[in-house]
Amino acid sequence: SEESNATTRENRTESKRKAERGS
Repeated sequence: SEESNATTRENRTESKRKAERGS
């Protein structure tokens, strides 16, 4: 559970960074 949550949080952060870059 904790591990999965950490992965989801990291994935969301990466997605946000990607969106900020614009591509």
